[in-house]
Amino acid sequence: MYHRIVLTAGTSALSMANLGEWIKSTNAFKHEARTIYPQEGQDEDTALKRWSSLVKKAPFNDPMRISAETSALNALQKHKKLANAPQIVLIHTKTFDGKVAAEIIEAALKQLYNATVERRAVHLDANREEGMTADLGAFIKEVADALREGDPRTTCFAPLGGYKVMTSLGYLAGAFMGYPTTYVHEEQQRLHVIPTLPIHIDKEALKALAPLIRNVLWTLPLRATLDKAKQKQLDEHSYLFYETEGHVGLSPFGEFLRTESEYRPIIGPRISVSKTLQKLSAYDLKWVSDHLERLLILMRNPINQEGLLHHEASFRTATRPDFHLYKAQAHGQRFFRAAWRYNEADDHLYVKEIWMNDHNAYEREVQHGALSGEPSEWLNLTDLLHEAR
Repeated sequence: MYHRIVLTAGTSALSMANLGEWIKSTNAFKHEARTIYPQEGQDEDTALKRWSSLVKKAPFNDPMRISAETSALNALQKHKKLANAPQIVLIHTKTFDGKVAAEIIEAALKQLYNATVERRAVHLDANREEGMTADLGAFIKEVADALREGDPRTTCFAPLGGYKVMTSLGYLAGAFMGYPTTYVHEEQQRLHVIPTLPIHIDKEALKALAPLIRNVLWTLPLRATLDKAKQKQLDEHSYLFYETEGHVGLSPFGEFLRTESEYRPIIGPRISVSKTLQKLSAYDLKWVSDHLERLLILMRNPINQEGLLHHEASFRTATRPDFHLYKAQAHGQRFFRAAWRYNEADDHLYVKEIWMNDHNAYEREVQHGALSGEPSEWLNLTDLLHEAR
């Protein structure tokens, strides 16, 4: 009996075979080909806020005609494997249609199965190739974290929706965490459970690979420029790397391993902060850790992110900055800014200052030189910040 379900969610709810006609009738969005957009003059946040109200009126009559996710829950219930009032983790993309579909799925699961639903959004966009491997690595981590919170005996893992690569990498994440993967034949309502395969990572091998991993992480070298020993490492550990047009990069699974507590000390990024930040509360540590993790991901994929990564360009400062200014995307009442510098050679992020509460003080301090000069002492908080997540 499953009390907890971890699902990857797609956009099948938006199709004409499911709720597409009803969605059109609401006139909530602009429809072009098979894609939806906010109406003219609306931004995404406004459109989604209106949609969260409209979706409560959706016709949730037949779970097999709502989405792949509701169909899967129906199959679990039919086979007497679904507990009453289950807890559901819904992992979806941050694309606009991914958010729209997630609103539908959440509302339907609550209404039909009395479920408690937690939505977790990931940065994935098939139309944006740059930085995709880093985003896919972050997706694997999101799945692994959701599974880590449960137990394979009472948690069902079903990577049903989203881009096809989410299903493949979802299975990999499930196997890594010791979970079988459940698929559903929707029309016949049959359950297919793919058993897990044991995955063992050799830590000594990772230690030997660390220099190569840090090399390909940023430079994407040509394979032909690497010596024979490194080329042999690539061939023997192909699960950690990918090759395209002769260049070598870190695979999504390699990106994921860099964030895992067991392997991060070996191949993960290091994070040091100035001594003034050592008294962060447990709550603040979690907040800071989440934002610095996002900063590290954005650094790997800086396309169209200059305004966030190098926000110092918005200020006239009294002195030349020695640190960049990271501006996190808005999150409720609280904000997040960080003075940062990254050393690619040793994969080390240095954070001189963090602002989270007083916006006026933040602007004043940046204008008066907070981005300049070196702190008297650096503290390596890599392990502490990672544990906070």
